[in-house]
Amino acid sequence: MTQNTTIQTLLVLAAKHQWHIHQMDAKVAFLNGNLSEEIYMKASSGSNTYDSLVWQLNHALKQAGQEWYEKVCTELESLVFT
Repeated sequence: MTQNTTIQTLLVLAAKHQWHIHQMDAKVAFLNGNLSEEIYMKASSGSNTYDSLVWQLNHALKQAGQEWYEKVCTELESLVFT
């Protein structure tokens, strides 16, 4: 099944069962993961202006997949999905 066929099938099912449809942008969903710990990042070497700076990250980067998965699981469980 192609991606378009899958989407069309889901839309037909939603129309038939009068389901509400919601959209999510999965490409940027990872950037919305909440961090469970404090993470700091040192500026890349070679940028003379920022060599001595360290930033505290507000959103998950390397841990994005795991953080997003945990957030989605929590939300689905609160909606009584198993």
